[in-house]
Amino acid sequence: MDIGDRVTITNYGHIDNKNVRSRDKGTIVDIVEFKGMYSICVEVDRHIKGHNGNGRGKDGHCVWVSPKTLALEVKKDNKKKRYE
Repeated sequence: MDIGDRVTITNYGHIDNKNVRSRDKGTIVDIVEFKGMYSICVEVDRHIKGHNGNGRGKDGHCVWVSPKTLALEVKKDNKKKRYE
């Protein structure tokens, strides 16, 4: 996964923000690695009462998540495919 990739949240049980729903879609705006663990900041398409991703996303739309909670969306030949 890279910054700018479109993703779908697949497991919202591991996210602190209770306004995030399974199947919410968004864009990765930041990735942080610390001691081999990754945290990904996603700008969700709808307002979730979140934050702005340290200025990288829209205010109220961002949330930090584990990569395990995301499915990468890839468009190929005008068909949308999902990869986990």
